[in-house]
Parts: sequence; C-alpha cells; structure tokens
Amino acid sequence: MEAMMLVQTPISLNRKLINHHEFLNQVYQSEQNKRQRSTEKKVGDYYELASNLSEDSSVSTHRETPTND
Repeated sequence: MEAMMLVQTPISLNRKLINHHEFLNQVYQSEQNKRQRSTEKKVGDYYELASNLSEDSSVSTHRETPTND
C-alpha cells in the first residue's frame, strides 16, 4: 500500500504543478491583454487629441488671416 502512495504522490504533485502553471499563464495573459488594451486606448486618445488640435489650429489659422474688405 505504501508503494502505491509513493507512486501516486509525484503524479498528483506534478498535476498540481501543471494546474498552477496553467493558472499563472492565464493570469499573465490576462494582464498582458489589459496592458495591450490600455496602450491601444491611450494611442487612440492621443490620436484623437492630435486630430482635434490640428482641426483647431486650422480653424484658428483661418480666423487669423486678414480679409481684404
């Protein structure tokens, strides 16, 4: 009976380690995905801000041009 326990213990420990490794990989992937989405959102926000600024500058430039009335 003890011989069976010795054989089963490493297998069960190995399974626990594999499960833990898989869990850690899922956590890591989840964090990577969050970072990627955050980066994409920041890039999108900066692009929108730059777009708005360029639109504003073209409007202000247009207003500053003298008229020949």
